[in-house]
Amino acid sequence: MSTQQATVTTTTTTTTKPYFDPSYLRTIPGILKIVQLVLCVVVFICVVAQKYKYYEASKADFVEFVTIVGFIVTLVLLILYLFHIVGYFYKIPWYLIEFIYCAIWALFFLISVIIMAIAAANYSRYRRNYRLPYGGFAAASFFSFFAMIAYGIDAFFKFRAWRNGEKPQIIAQQVSSRTTTATTVNA
Repeated sequence: MSTQQATVTTTTTTTTKPYFDPSYLRTIPGILKIVQLVLCVVVFICVVAQKYKYYEASKADFVEFVTIVGFIVTLVLLILYLFHIVGYFYKIPWYLIEFIYCAIWALFFLISVIIMAIAAANYSRYRRNYRLPYGGFAAASFFSFFAMIAYGIDAFFKFRAWRNGEKPQIIAQQVSSRTTTATTVNA
């Protein structure tokens, strides 16, 4: 008596194309990116709207640089995550790159807080004699503090995810598998 067994396995994998996923905006990283974008715009407006900023031009220019670059990079990252493009470049250490970016921008916003607070204090001292408004720099310092916190929290989450070896996004795949087993018994 002989027994023959044959197993045939067929696996089909289909990778989806980039698609818009608005549910990312309801996750903690998505909310943090939206908050960072809004705070970058608010700080930029506060600095640009400040009258007589030429007294503190170099300080204002640094804060404008920080907010503009922060806005652009955060917007690009948000778009990459919204359309699940990050998942296609899975070999790139996204969490490490984002951790470094967020940590540097948290430090830059800390510097911006200090710079704008000093500029506001200088303007308040000048204001007694020349009536110079300083509210824009004070507001920029205030909102830069919250931007620093937002980037710092994001850096913490990115560092923790990187240390745990997590993947940023997994591409949705359709996997269909079919296994056929045939057994033949000869008597």
